[in-house]
Amino acid sequence: MTSMRLLSIVLAVVTLGAVSSGCVVRVSNTDSAAGATATDPVDPARPKALSARLPDAADEGEEETDEQAWQSIRAALERPGDLRDGVLTFVVPRADLEVTVRGNDVPVAAGIASEFRFYRCSCGMMNVIGQFVVADYEANDVLDALRESHIEIASVGPFLIHERPRLMLVRFLGENKRGGALAKALRTGLSWTGEERMAPQRIDPLK
Repeated sequence: MTSMRLLSIVLAVVTLGAVSSGCVVRVSNTDSAAGATATDPVDPARPKALSARLPDAADEGEEETDEQAWQSIRAALERPGDLRDGVLTFVVPRADLEVTVRGNDVPVAAGIASEFRFYRCSCGMMNVIGQFVVADYEANDVLDALRESHIEIASVGPFLIHERPRLMLVRFLGENKRGGALAKALRTGLSWTGEERMAPQRIDPLK
């Protein structure tokens, strides 16, 4: 009996015994083993390097100070806001709308405006509460923008009675470790309202 045949018989016996005991045996020569990639014992087809938990975005970076938060929020919303008693407030009038009630004009200063209020929660997170005043045809797009950024919707309802155009009030609450992330979500919501909504949209040909 040749040495090669004897080796084949030995390997067959070892493999049979390993399979019956629930083990998985991989036989490779020295050259291929040297260049092999370690595998995940749970999913052998998946490299171990990929089975480790990927860091969350919130895990990265240092704690944000209030001053850094205010600065990033102002930059994202492109407005200075009004900081009083630890609350940074933004009022965005809907000057683009010509609102009437029973045919009579309603001035924008009467409260036809979106409002956002940012503050630091005692838990350490940056919070925002507020409302969007939107035309009825803008509401769904604004809601989608908020939900995509995990901002919770408190209520959606009519803003007035007998008004034209029909206005909706979208109230919301959001929190994040980064104030700028919240502000960017609201900025996206604003882009679906008023004149900016009607502006030509840039199309990415790669999407």
